[in-house]
Amino acid sequence: MRDADPVDPRLLQLLFEPFDLNDDGTGVTIGLYLARALTVAHGGTIGVEQDDHHGVLWVRVPRRPTQT
Repeated sequence: MRDADPVDPRLLQLLFEPFDLNDDGTGVTIGLYLARALTVAHGGTIGVEQDDHHGVLWVRVPRRPTQT
């Protein structure tokens, strides 16, 4: 999990899209898009929980069954 300041819901949707411009003007970012793609590929979920004071990004990936 990562705890941070809340993000405007319209911007939050864009952060998970590929090739969104980052806010400092230095280029293109695909970080959250790749995080979502990798999480889904492993059968997991990624999301955000936030209120007026902070936001939390989280990833849940199922544990592999133990090999016997």
